[in-house]
Amino acid sequence: MFKNNIELSLKKIGVKQKDIIFVHTDIVNLPIYSYKTRNIKKRVELICDYIFKTLRKVVSTKGTIIVPTFNYDFCKTKKFSLKKTPSKEGVFTEYLRKRKHTIRTLNPIHSVAIFGFYKKDLAAGIGNNCFGSDSIFERIYDKNAWIIFLGTSIQSCTFIHRCEELANVPYRFHKNFSGYILGKKKKAINHSYYCRYKNKYKKYDNGNTDNSKLEKVLLKKKYLIKPFKKFDISGIKAVNLQNYLVNKLKKNPFYLLK
Repeated sequence: MFKNNIELSLKKIGVKQKDIIFVHTDIVNLPIYSYKTRNIKKRVELICDYIFKTLRKVVSTKGTIIVPTFNYDFCKTKKFSLKKTPSKEGVFTEYLRKRKHTIRTLNPIHSVAIFGFYKKDLAAGIGNNCFGSDSIFERIYDKNAWIIFLGTSIQSCTFIHRCEELANVPYRFHKNFSGYILGKKKKAINHSYYCRYKNKYKKYDNGNTDNSKLEKVLLKKKYLIKPFKKFDISGIKAVNLQNYLVNKLKKNPFYLLK
Protein backbone atom coordinates (compact mmCIF):
# COMPACT_ATOMS: atom_id res chain seq x y z
CA MET A 1 0.00 0.00 0.00
CA PHE A 2 1.25 3.46 -0.82
CA LYS A 3 1.48 6.08 1.84
CA ASN A 4 -0.45 8.67 -0.17
CA ASN A 5 -3.69 6.62 -0.35
CA ILE A 6 -5.46 8.97 2.04
CA GLU A 7 -4.45 12.05 0.07
CA LEU A 8 -5.44 10.44 -3.22
CA SER A 9 -8.80 9.27 -1.85
CA LEU A 10 -9.64 12.71 -0.45
CA LYS A 11 -8.87 14.39 -3.75
CA LYS A 12 -10.97 11.86 -5.66
CA ILE A 13 -13.84 12.46 -3.23
CA GLY A 14 -13.64 16.13 -4.18
CA VAL A 15 -12.01 17.73 -1.15
CA LYS A 16 -10.15 20.87 -2.18
CA GLN A 17 -8.06 23.64 -0.70
CA LYS A 18 -9.98 25.98 1.64
CA ASP A 19 -12.60 23.27 2.37
CA ILE A 20 -14.01 22.52 5.82
CA ILE A 21 -13.93 18.82 6.70
CA PHE A 22 -15.58 17.04 9.63
CA VAL A 23 -13.58 13.83 10.03
CA HIS A 24 -14.58 10.52 11.66
CA THR A 25 -11.59 8.20 12.07
CA ASP A 26 -10.53 4.68 12.97
CA ILE A 27 -6.78 4.46 12.38
CA VAL A 28 -6.74 0.66 12.58
CA ASN A 29 -8.48 0.40 9.19
CA LEU A 30 -6.50 3.05 7.33
CA PRO A 31 -4.27 2.18 4.31
CA ILE A 32 -0.95 3.47 5.62
CA TYR A 33 2.45 2.02 6.33
CA SER A 34 3.11 0.43 9.69
CA TYR A 35 5.91 2.47 11.20
CA LYS A 36 8.91 0.37 12.20
CA THR A 37 9.05 0.96 15.90
CA ARG A 38 8.27 -1.35 18.81
CA ASN A 39 7.04 1.56 20.88
CA ILE A 40 3.26 1.44 20.36
CA LYS A 41 2.72 4.95 21.72
CA LYS A 42 5.33 6.34 19.32
CA ARG A 43 3.84 4.42 16.40
CA VAL A 44 0.37 5.84 17.09
CA GLU A 45 1.85 9.33 17.35
CA LEU A 46 3.59 8.93 13.98
CA ILE A 47 0.37 7.70 12.36
CA CYS A 48 -1.59 10.64 13.80
CA ASP A 49 1.12 13.05 12.60
CA TYR A 50 0.84 11.59 9.11
CA ILE A 51 -2.98 11.82 9.05
CA PHE A 52 -2.91 15.42 10.26
CA LYS A 53 -0.26 16.50 7.75
CA THR A 54 -2.17 14.80 4.94
CA LEU A 55 -5.46 16.48 5.85
CA ARG A 56 -3.69 19.81 6.21
CA LYS A 57 -2.01 19.38 2.84
CA VAL A 58 -5.30 18.65 1.07
CA VAL A 59 -7.35 21.51 2.57
CA SER A 60 -4.36 23.92 2.85
CA THR A 61 -3.77 26.58 5.48
CA LYS A 62 -7.04 28.24 4.41
CA GLY A 63 -8.98 25.05 5.16
CA THR A 64 -10.39 23.73 8.43
CA ILE A 65 -10.28 20.32 10.12
CA ILE A 66 -12.93 19.29 12.65
CA VAL A 67 -12.99 16.06 14.66
CA PRO A 68 -15.52 14.86 17.25
CA THR A 69 -14.24 14.92 20.83
CA PHE A 70 -17.43 13.55 22.34
CA ASN A 71 -17.57 12.37 25.93
CA TYR A 72 -20.84 11.20 27.46
CA ASP A 73 -19.64 11.20 31.09
CA PHE A 74 -21.26 14.61 31.66
CA CYS A 75 -24.65 12.90 31.67
CA LYS A 76 -23.60 11.09 34.87
CA THR A 77 -20.84 13.16 36.46
CA LYS A 78 -22.35 16.57 35.59
CA LYS A 79 -18.80 17.91 35.04
CA PHE A 80 -16.92 18.93 31.90
CA SER A 81 -13.52 20.51 31.36
CA LEU A 82 -12.41 21.89 27.99
CA LYS A 83 -8.79 21.07 28.77
CA LYS A 84 -9.00 17.89 30.83
CA THR A 85 -12.06 15.93 29.67
CA PRO A 86 -10.72 13.46 27.08
CA SER A 87 -12.30 12.56 23.77
CA LYS A 88 -13.78 9.08 23.54
CA GLU A 89 -13.80 9.07 19.73
CA GLY A 90 -10.40 7.53 19.09
CA VAL A 91 -6.71 8.36 19.29
CA PHE A 92 -6.62 10.82 16.38
CA THR A 93 -9.33 12.95 17.94
CA GLU A 94 -7.31 13.14 21.17
CA TYR A 95 -4.23 14.00 19.14
CA LEU A 96 -5.98 16.95 17.48
CA ARG A 97 -7.67 18.05 20.71
CA LYS A 98 -4.27 18.40 22.38
CA ARG A 99 -2.55 20.01 19.39
CA LYS A 100 -1.44 23.62 19.69
CA HIS A 101 -3.76 26.17 18.04
CA THR A 102 -6.78 23.85 18.25
CA ILE A 103 -10.07 25.16 19.64
CA ARG A 104 -12.55 22.90 21.43
CA THR A 105 -16.22 23.82 21.46
CA LEU A 106 -18.00 24.33 24.76
CA ASN A 107 -20.45 21.45 24.48
CA PRO A 108 -20.17 19.05 27.43
CA ILE A 109 -21.45 16.03 25.46
CA HIS A 110 -20.78 16.61 21.75
CA SER A 111 -17.73 18.87 21.75
CA VAL A 112 -15.48 19.01 18.70
CA ALA A 113 -11.87 20.05 18.16
CA ILE A 114 -11.32 22.55 15.34
CA PHE A 115 -8.03 23.40 13.67
CA GLY A 116 -7.60 25.83 10.82
CA PHE A 117 -8.83 28.97 9.15
CA TYR A 118 -12.50 29.04 10.29
CA LYS A 119 -11.98 27.68 13.81
CA LYS A 120 -13.03 30.87 15.61
CA ASP A 121 -16.12 31.40 13.46
CA LEU A 122 -17.24 27.79 13.89
CA ALA A 123 -16.63 27.64 17.65
CA ALA A 124 -18.05 31.02 18.67
CA GLY A 125 -21.39 31.07 20.45
CA ILE A 126 -22.20 27.37 20.24
CA GLY A 127 -25.74 26.76 21.50
CA ASN A 128 -26.89 24.67 24.45
CA ASN A 129 -28.14 21.75 22.39
CA CYS A 130 -26.38 18.90 20.61
CA PHE A 131 -27.76 18.93 17.07
CA GLY A 132 -30.14 21.86 16.63
CA SER A 133 -29.85 25.64 16.32
CA ASP A 134 -26.29 27.00 16.71
CA SER A 135 -24.85 23.52 17.08
CA ILE A 136 -21.65 22.59 15.25
CA PHE A 137 -23.77 20.35 13.03
CA GLU A 138 -25.89 23.28 11.89
CA ARG A 139 -22.74 25.22 11.14
CA ILE A 140 -21.08 22.55 9.02
CA TYR A 141 -24.32 22.42 7.02
CA ASP A 142 -24.35 26.19 6.59
CA LYS A 143 -20.68 26.15 5.56
CA ASN A 144 -21.24 23.36 3.00
CA ALA A 145 -18.62 21.22 4.75
CA TRP A 146 -17.56 17.68 3.91
CA ILE A 147 -18.17 14.80 6.30
CA ILE A 148 -15.24 12.43 5.84
CA PHE A 149 -14.88 8.83 7.02
CA LEU A 150 -11.30 7.57 7.41
CA GLY A 151 -11.10 3.89 8.32
CA THR A 152 -14.79 3.88 9.18
CA SER A 153 -18.18 4.32 7.47
CA ILE A 154 -21.37 6.34 7.57
CA GLN A 155 -22.45 4.07 10.44
CA SER A 156 -20.38 6.38 12.67
CA CYS A 157 -21.96 9.58 11.29
CA THR A 158 -23.28 11.70 14.16
CA PHE A 159 -24.70 14.28 11.73
CA ILE A 160 -27.51 11.80 11.06
CA HIS A 161 -28.94 12.66 14.50
CA ARG A 162 -29.36 16.26 13.34
CA CYS A 163 -31.40 14.97 10.41
CA GLU A 164 -33.52 12.90 12.80
CA GLU A 165 -34.14 15.99 14.93
CA LEU A 166 -35.10 18.14 11.95
CA ALA A 167 -37.53 15.44 10.85
CA ASN A 168 -38.87 15.09 14.42
CA VAL A 169 -38.64 11.29 14.45
CA PRO A 170 -40.83 9.64 17.13
CA TYR A 171 -38.07 7.43 18.60
CA ARG A 172 -36.00 10.32 19.95
CA PHE A 173 -36.77 13.06 22.45
CA HIS A 174 -35.11 16.10 24.03
CA LYS A 175 -33.64 15.51 27.46
CA ASN A 176 -32.04 18.25 29.54
CA PHE A 177 -28.82 17.68 31.46
CA SER A 178 -27.49 20.17 33.98
CA GLY A 179 -24.00 20.39 35.40
CA TYR A 180 -20.85 22.48 35.50
CA ILE A 181 -18.10 23.63 33.18
CA LEU A 182 -14.84 23.41 35.11
CA GLY A 183 -12.07 25.97 34.73
CA LYS A 184 -10.76 29.02 36.50
CA LYS A 185 -14.37 29.62 37.48
CA LYS A 186 -17.02 26.93 37.88
CA LYS A 187 -19.90 27.69 35.53
CA ALA A 188 -23.38 26.15 35.65
CA ILE A 189 -24.77 24.88 32.35
CA ASN A 190 -27.99 23.33 31.07
CA HIS A 191 -27.74 21.23 27.94
CA SER A 192 -30.31 19.56 25.69
CA TYR A 193 -29.52 16.15 24.19
CA TYR A 194 -31.72 14.55 21.53
CA CYS A 195 -31.81 11.09 23.10
CA ARG A 196 -33.13 7.73 21.99
CA TYR A 197 -36.03 6.15 23.87
CA LYS A 198 -34.95 2.95 25.60
CA ASN A 199 -38.21 1.04 25.69
CA LYS A 200 -40.09 2.34 22.65
CA TYR A 201 -40.12 0.94 19.11
CA LYS A 202 -38.00 -2.09 19.97
CA LYS A 203 -40.06 -4.08 17.50
CA TYR A 204 -38.06 -2.29 14.80
CA ASP A 205 -34.48 -2.67 15.92
CA ASN A 206 -34.11 -3.40 19.63
CA GLY A 207 -32.76 0.10 20.23
CA ASN A 208 -30.21 0.32 17.41
CA THR A 209 -30.16 2.10 14.08
CA ASP A 210 -28.70 0.66 10.90
CA ASN A 211 -27.24 2.99 8.29
CA SER A 212 -26.26 0.28 5.79
CA LYS A 213 -29.42 0.80 3.71
CA LEU A 214 -28.81 4.54 3.70
CA GLU A 215 -25.19 4.01 2.69
CA LYS A 216 -26.16 1.94 -0.36
CA VAL A 217 -28.66 4.57 -1.53
CA LEU A 218 -26.23 7.46 -1.04
CA LEU A 219 -23.51 5.61 -2.96
CA LYS A 220 -25.93 4.88 -5.79
CA LYS A 221 -26.99 8.53 -5.96
CA LYS A 222 -23.31 9.55 -5.83
CA TYR A 223 -23.86 11.75 -2.80
CA LEU A 224 -21.54 9.52 -0.80
CA ILE A 225 -18.26 9.05 -2.65
CA LYS A 226 -15.98 6.08 -1.99
CA PRO A 227 -13.15 6.16 -4.55
CA PHE A 228 -11.67 2.73 -3.78
CA LYS A 229 -13.63 -0.33 -2.67
CA LYS A 230 -10.67 -1.80 -0.79
CA PHE A 231 -10.15 1.30 1.37
CA ASP A 232 -12.58 2.45 4.09
CA ILE A 233 -12.37 6.08 3.00
CA SER A 234 -15.43 8.00 1.86
CA GLY A 235 -17.06 11.41 2.06
CA ILE A 236 -20.32 13.28 1.64
CA LYS A 237 -21.35 16.92 1.71
CA ALA A 238 -23.36 17.75 4.83
CA VAL A 239 -25.83 19.62 2.61
CA ASN A 240 -26.50 16.55 0.46
CA LEU A 241 -26.90 14.27 3.46
CA GLN A 242 -29.29 16.57 5.30
CA ASN A 243 -31.41 17.46 2.29
CA TYR A 244 -31.86 13.83 1.27
CA LEU A 245 -32.28 12.24 4.68
CA VAL A 246 -34.63 14.79 6.25
CA ASN A 247 -36.96 14.45 3.27
CA LYS A 248 -36.81 10.67 3.55
CA LEU A 249 -37.48 10.67 7.30
CA LYS A 250 -40.45 13.01 6.96
CA LYS A 251 -42.03 10.50 4.57
CA ASN A 252 -40.99 7.47 6.65
CA PRO A 253 -39.90 8.30 10.23
CA PHE A 254 -38.61 4.74 10.72
CA TYR A 255 -36.45 4.73 7.59
CA LEU A 256 -33.20 4.25 9.58
CA LEU A 257 -34.50 1.44 11.74
CA LYS A 258 -34.08 -2.21 10.88
